[in-house]
Amino acid sequence: MSSDAFQLAKVFAGELQHTTEEHGKLGSKLQANVDISAKLAFANMLDHQANVRAQDLTATMVKQTTDAEAAVEELTALSKTASPVNKDLTGSPSKQYYSIMYFVDKAFQSIPSTCGGDVDKKPMVGLSVDECASACDNEVLTCVGYSYYPENTGTDTSSFCFLFSRFKQVTYYSDCGKSFLQQPADLSERPHPTCYAKLSDFATTDLKPDPSGKCTTCLESATKADRCYK
Repeated sequence: MSSDAFQLAKVFAGELQHTTEEHGKLGSKLQANVDISAKLAFANMLDHQANVRAQDLTATMVKQTTDAEAAVEELTALSKTASPVNKDLTGSPSKQYYSIMYFVDKAFQSIPSTCGGDVDKKPMVGLSVDECASACDNEVLTCVGYSYYPENTGTDTSSFCFLFSRFKQVTYYSDCGKSFLQQPADLSERPHPTCYAKLSDFATTDLKPDPSGKCTTCLESATKADRCYK
């Protein structure tokens, strides 16, 4: 499940890189024409060929400038999608989200968990847990919770946030720390991921897998891993 989430993050990172590289070519082409225009500045504009060349170059640069401005807007929008850091955030939005295990088996609600399901929006990076919760709040009609990987989780150096419109699977890691009552920060020397569900959406719901298939919101699977998350 976490591998699926990070595969999505990898794909989105590739999209960002490709877009950045393609738009970077616009800047290079524009700069090349700027250099050419500097040379034309000393040309005799009474000469027909020089005049036509200058007009063509001007038209090309106007088009390239327009394209470059559009590229900047697109990159800015992608950057905000990838890392919508909220500097004006107040309060603690994450308090209205509980570990998904609270709705599956409360004995395991304080241990690391990862989840899978229908992802809502693009993966986000560099957010605090409250910013991740706030991002879910902003998707009022679709987001029911999120999977949060704190900074320095495993080999990753930045935090990751994945929003979900539906949870389908959860894996919880029972072999961390000495007691299920310990908080995630006490489980080891490094942070651990947790899957969070919105309390208002599941307050009266049991998310335990339902073999009958009659429960439309229940998980398809809840897997206990007798190891600590790596």
